[in-house]
Amino acid sequence: MDACRNVKWTPAQIFSLGSTRTYADGSAKEADNSFRPDKPEVEYPNGIDKGTRPWPNLVIEVAYSETMDHVTDKVKNYWLKPDRAHDAIVVKIDPVPNGQVPTRMIIEEQDPHFLLELRLNSAQLMGMEIF
Repeated sequence: MDACRNVKWTPAQIFSLGSTRTYADGSAKEADNSFRPDKPEVEYPNGIDKGTRPWPNLVIEVAYSETMDHVTDKVKNYWLKPDRAHDAIVVKIDPVPNGQVPTRMIIEEQDPHFLLELRLNSAQLMGMEIF
């Protein structure tokens, strides 16, 4: 596990778990990255390994070929179920046509968690739009 620096004058640390495979509901999933503080084991079989390893506090999903509906469903119905991850960040990247560059980024807040969508299209640079 890689550790991030202490948080603003506290001894708090958060550890990157990378794309750790998790098991639940008869399936296995890997977030593109995940983080959690050092915390005790959980009661068997509630861990990410169907054992005692605790779930991450934060998962990050990057979606390129997936639709936003599909990745949102995965986040809401897998990662954010009770006793799993606390928060999720989704970065949705739309394909960029040849010869064009990314032109705007949209941040969508979906209560109580938020999703980050990176829109790549040929429109003029729109800057940040917050919903």
